[in-house]
Amino acid sequence: PHLQVVPDLVIRRPIPDHTWHIWTLARDAEAGGVRVVVFEEFERYMLWPRELVLVYCRDFAILPTRQEATKYQCRAGRLASAMTGKRWVSGVTLVGVDPIFGVNIGHDRYNSFPILNASMSLWEQMGRPEEVSVLCFPQACDLLRRSGRRIRILEEEPVAVQHFGVHLEHAVIPVFVTRAGSWTSLYPPGAYNLAHREEMSRPRKKSERKYIVYCSRRYQGSRKIPPQLEAELIDMLNRSLSAIGGLELRVFARPSYELSHSDVKDDADLFYGASAVLNPILGSATLNLIQSRAGTVVVEMLSGKVSSDMSIHTISISHARGLRYFVLFPSAPEAENWWYFDSRPLYWFNATEFHDFAIGVLRATHVV
Repeated sequence: PHLQVVPDLVIRRPIPDHTWHIWTLARDAEAGGVRVVVFEEFERYMLWPRELVLVYCRDFAILPTRQEATKYQCRAGRLASAMTGKRWVSGVTLVGVDPIFGVNIGHDRYNSFPILNASMSLWEQMGRPEEVSVLCFPQACDLLRRSGRRIRILEEEPVAVQHFGVHLEHAVIPVFVTRAGSWTSLYPPGAYNLAHREEMSRPRKKSERKYIVYCSRRYQGSRKIPPQLEAELIDMLNRSLSAIGGLELRVFARPSYELSHSDVKDDADLFYGASAVLNPILGSATLNLIQSRAGTVVVEMLSGKVSSDMSIHTISISHARGLRYFVLFPSAPEAENWWYFDSRPLYWFNATEFHDFAIGVLRATHVV
């Protein structure tokens, strides 16, 4: 759907059924006196990908159109591309960046890792040719450099939506397609294997103290808990964790590379060492769960518009990594006319309810 003209070649690869089956939240159960929701397989989710489509284009670039929008273009004019400052790249390039790259850091990581994962799998199948290039976003490029792969790396700068400052002579673009035939930003459980494998194979220093990660959206533009309410929740969690097990609560509010221009390894270490991850409000922080160890407890709140379809990212990663996922369906109704990217704080969020549920799950799973 992002191609303005007919591509030179399209190859469709069905995704085996077992990889697109998801585990959804469907059944209550009792665990240590705490009511929790357990995984139950659900096979017919229309947005779940059924095919990996490989699109091949000659002279591939993103250029402005008459509609004042930017679109992928096959057979793009090299002169027009040069006039917009595109860098010419000869040979074959595997695109490892999401089609709408540049929205924000969280979006780019969530949706570019699966595309890069598909491109690198294709590179492996091609016999690891050193003359092939891969287009990746900065943190993923750092990951590839550390892996020692002999591949030409093109780093995309997150300047604006659909930037792609290159003109590719030959491009291969992976696209995930749903059962309904449309493009999707939801991915199979194995779609993050590349980042998981590279980070999990790296030696780590073990934390001297057992800790839990709390994911905050305080610096984000939407789905934020009011500051005072979140401060009360963190205070309640700290007091409870200190009283019952001496656990430390570490707040994750911004990616480390956003603060210090480091790569993904600092955040990977944080989530790798965590005994549990508390995520009151859905956000891209849960992408870091690809680095969590099997058995790690994940507690999240889902409700109507807050969860949206994006909750399946967390569910899919938890299923693929063997994490123990628990969800709270809050009792308080959402604000009227509230939507997923609403900038209004979630004043209806019940901090006590989330605290009680999270501590109950941690007790039931013997984290504390």
